[in-house]
Amino acid sequence: MLLDSDSNRLLAKYYQPLHSDPKQPTTPTHYSTLKEQRAFETGLYEKTRKLNGTSPILSLSLLPTLTNQKESTGDILLYDNHLVLYKSSLDLTFYLVAPQLENEIMLQSVLSAFYDAVAMLLRHQVEKRSILENLDLVVLALDETIDNG
Repeated sequence: MLLDSDSNRLLAKYYQPLHSDPKQPTTPTHYSTLKEQRAFETGLYEKTRKLNGTSPILSLSLLPTLTNQKESTGDILLYDNHLVLYKSSLDLTFYLVAPQLENEIMLQSVLSAFYDAVAMLLRHQVEKRSILENLDLVVLALDETIDNG
């Protein structure tokens, strides 16, 4: 998901698993309607905004701090029985949501690779305006990064 600084969706892809995972104790909630998706996105945005505004001890920093750029480090949290990794950049936030038993390091690599691909495609101007102007490239990068979830 890509959300702007007002929690508005720029891009989101929700995938349904082809088969149930025997390792999952319960079937995770699937957000099949737009109303459910918006509620999930709004709640997730509020939670990450509160975490970034309060104590840094509550989140696990996965990426080194960049001193010359206005972007935050990547963080990880558990929200609504899902593992959520996110990375902020200027006026938007990149989210990667997965089942809670998924490998966090692999997910961090996926999020980092997608962010780096978008930054390269947009000539390191990762901001809302440039995302919207080049939405076709960003969607293509997302589709190539994550195949059927």
